[in-house]
Amino acid sequence: ELTKSDMLFRQMKQPLEQVMQVVSLMLYLTLGTSAIVITLLLCMWMRGRKKEIAVYISLGKNKCSILSQLLLESFLVFAFSSVSAVVIGNILAEKLKGVLFAGKSISTLAIEISPHLSDIGMLIMSGAMILFIGIGISVIPVLRTNPKDTLSDMEG
Repeated sequence: ELTKSDMLFRQMKQPLEQVMQVVSLMLYLTLGTSAIVITLLLCMWMRGRKKEIAVYISLGKNKCSILSQLLLESFLVFAFSSVSAVVIGNILAEKLKGVLFAGKSISTLAIEISPHLSDIGMLIMSGAMILFIGIGISVIPVLRTNPKDTLSDMEG
């Protein structure tokens, strides 16, 4: 005779689902906050490079090539920081696993803490989208101004 006893599982299911909802909300809030902060930092960076961009435009450089240069610079920094985040995250996850399961036999638990390829893909996609939108918001006003006006404002 076989009986099904999942009462304990059903009792634990609801709190775990609530924790997952809180984690998802924290993820969205973190993405929103990071998008705002990155956009503000890029706006400050563009303000500092306004004269450089005006000089490039006045020398005849194409606005698309200026935009592609700024995108390339930003994405190189993003790639370096993403690789660093994954490496540091793996190291910290292993240390956290050691702290959490210090008294238990980890070999019997068979717990593996590592980012999945889908998680890394989501990191790269969301970060690239935030960076692309932030650069667009910060550089378009600089590219739309007349370089003569920008350079004359910088003179005085």
